[in-house]
Amino acid sequence: MSFKRKLAYCLMFLLLLGAAHWLYTDTLIERWRFYRFEPEAWKSARPEDRYYMARYLVDKHMLTGKSRAEVLSELGDPSVSATSFLLYNLGPERGSLFRIDDDWLELTFDAASKGVINTRIRPD
Repeated sequence: MSFKRKLAYCLMFLLLLGAAHWLYTDTLIERWRFYRFEPEAWKSARPEDRYYMARYLVDKHMLTGKSRAEVLSELGDPSVSATSFLLYNLGPERGSLFRIDDDWLELTFDAASKGVINTRIRPD
């Protein structure tokens, strides 16, 4: 077998290995496992396993309009709390080579209605 052919096989193998790693660790498989919301699973999950559950909550606008008491009963105690917002830690940020910062589920409350007016996932 020629050197060029061996090199081509090695590069294809590394490419397939990288693709398999990418699919398994960060994206599709994790999303298939966790892209739904179950209150009991949320409360018992590690912060890094909550990311796609939080993404589901944001995408489906499931928390919009809910009161602070309703949110606390559904999600439990937040990592950070203030009168106008709640923050839930979602573990190390996704899609970064160096996972230095954390992702957070941020819920913003309206002062007048005291309901959730905005939900988003944001980094530190």
